Amino acid sequence: MSLNQSRFLLFLLSAGALATAIFLRDPAVSLLLIGTMLIVSLVVLYRKMDQLAGLSPANPKTKTLKGLTLFSLFILLIAGGAAYLVANGQVSENTEKAFAAGIILLLMVVLGNLSTKIPFNRYTGLRLPWTVRDEETWLLAHRVLGYLSLPLSVIYLVLILTLPYFETVTAIVFLLWIGIPSIISLRFFMKKLHGAK
Repeated sequence: MSLNQSRFLLFLLSAGALATAIFLRDPAVSLLLIGTMLIVSLVVLYRKMDQLAGLSPANPKTKTLKGLTLFSLFILLIAGGAAYLVANGQVSENTEKAFAAGIILLLMVVLGNLSTKIPFNRYTGLRLPWTVRDEETWLLAHRVLGYLSLPLSVIYLVLILTLPYFETVTAIVFLLWIGIPSIISLRFFMKKLHGAK
C-alpha cells in the first residue's frame, strides 16, 4: 500500500468511526464497528509509521511512535472490553469507576512520560492546529504536557479517593491536563506568528 493510499485509508476509517458514533443508534453495533475501524487504523498507522512521520525505520523516534501506537491499541482493547462488560451489566458502578480511573491514570503517566520524546508529526501526540504547524510549538506543548502529568495524576488519585464527584473530578483534571499545554502552546504560537510579521 502506498503512502497516499495509507493516508486516504486512515481518513476514511476516521470519518467512518465518527459517522458511526453520530448516526448509529444501536450501542453494541456502534461499539463493535467503531472499535474495528480504530483497530484497523492503528494497525495501518503502526505498519506505515516511519513513512507517515518522515523518519527512517531505524530512527529511535520511530520506535517511540510505534510504541505509542501499540499502547493506544492496548488501551482501546481494554476500554472496549470494559465497555462490553458495563453494557451487559456484569460490573458494579464502583468497579466501573475504579477501572475508568485506572485507565485515565495509566494514560496520564505513560503519555506524560513519553510526551517529550514524541517527534513532530501529524499522527500521534497533541495534534492541534497550531502544534502541527510549527515544531517549536509542538515541542513546547509536549514538554508542558509531560511536566503536568505526574503532579496531576497524584492530585487526581487523591481527589477520586476523597471526593464523591468522580465524573466532575475526572473531567476537570483531564481538561487541565490537555487544556494547559494547549493554551500555553497557542500563546507561544501566536507570539511567534505575529513576531515573524
